[in-house]
Amino acid sequence: MAKLRNHKILVEYIGTRYCGWQKQKNDPTIQGTIEEVLLNLYKEKIKVKGAGRTDAGVHATGQVANFFAPDFIPPEKLFIILNNNLPKDIRIKNIKYVDPQFDAQKNASSKIYRYQIYNRPYASPFMEPFCYCVKQKLNFKLMEESLKYFIGKKDFTSFCVKRSQKENNVRVVKMATLKKRGNLLIFKIEANGFLHKMVRNIVGTLIEIGKGKLMPEDVNKIFNKRKREEAGPTSPAKGLFLEKVKYDV
Repeated sequence: MAKLRNHKILVEYIGTRYCGWQKQKNDPTIQGTIEEVLLNLYKEKIKVKGAGRTDAGVHATGQVANFFAPDFIPPEKLFIILNNNLPKDIRIKNIKYVDPQFDAQKNASSKIYRYQIYNRPYASPFMEPFCYCVKQKLNFKLMEESLKYFIGKKDFTSFCVKRSQKENNVRVVKMATLKKRGNLLIFKIEANGFLHKMVRNIVGTLIEIGKGKLMPEDVNKIFNKRKREEAGPTSPAKGLFLEKVKYDV
């Protein structure tokens, strides 16, 4: 009888065609697609647990997941089989055996998300699927200046979806940066955890600042009021990437 081993996988995917990471009954998801391939391979149900539940349309270059499966297929061979059978918009970047105690979600110490804004009057056909095109010229300096207000341990109630707000909306943001490469603005944020649509709501607020509708110092007022309607609109999912999941061990 084959021994069950804990497999850790690093996954990248284009989220455009999918209703997020988490498996759903009737809609295509990343988790569901990977589990279907594993079912066909092992002839038994195998649950794949992801580090984060990316929303519909959100992409990933560094999603981490783990699952328990029989060890009769070594990781190097399983790597080839999975990539040969998964759709072209989902790829396994790495697979290896890990300690049975490893849990991709529970053991994650922080996550890094990237959001891409394309700032010009018309979208590029090459960038459009992976960026939010903002036609109005944005004030990069004001947007950059506002980042300091997001750093640290804060209550992000104003930046999460109202219907999914929890009792504890406090998160610790370790890093927030904004880089400019021509017309492309790349926002990165690292935190110990993220609330539903938190990054997209932060980006929406940054864009309002870039348009001059809000000022950087307004961010503190938004935090203090703890009301979703005080922050900017939710930016589209297509510009968001789960870039990296960090672990202490």
